[in-house]
Amino acid sequence: CRPQRLTQAAHPPLHHFCSADFSRNLLILLISMPDSAQVGLGLAIGITGWICDERRGAHLLKLVPRIPADRLLLETDGPYLLPRDLSPKPASRRNEPRYLPHIASVVARARGESPQSLARSSGAATRRLFSLPDAPDDIGI
Repeated sequence: CRPQRLTQAAHPPLHHFCSADFSRNLLILLISMPDSAQVGLGLAIGITGWICDERRGAHLLKLVPRIPADRLLLETDGPYLLPRDLSPKPASRRNEPRYLPHIASVVARARGESPQSLARSSGAATRRLFSLPDAPDDIGI
């Protein structure tokens, strides 16, 4: 049996949603793959407010710096997984897109970059993955 070469032409882009152990294992796999293999597969990783949970998301703080910027997406996971470190805590436990700048700031801090830089690169990665048109320069962070 000969392994097939996976390419973006053969497969639609793949987006992996950030979730517990599977996420950790996938991130470890991706950071051990050469960039050319990641690009050929069209892989992208979405990071949610899970990274803001000091108990369940701490491993992500160490791994997000190793995700290539052009493969990193930011997500809310609304209406679930309200970022645990929000202060003050909202009256509702409902997660909403308005908390995305908070998630972006946590991810940016872990990556050692500005939230604006992260917003630009993750926005471009999102538009590329989902074939969306270019966005205006005002990123609102």
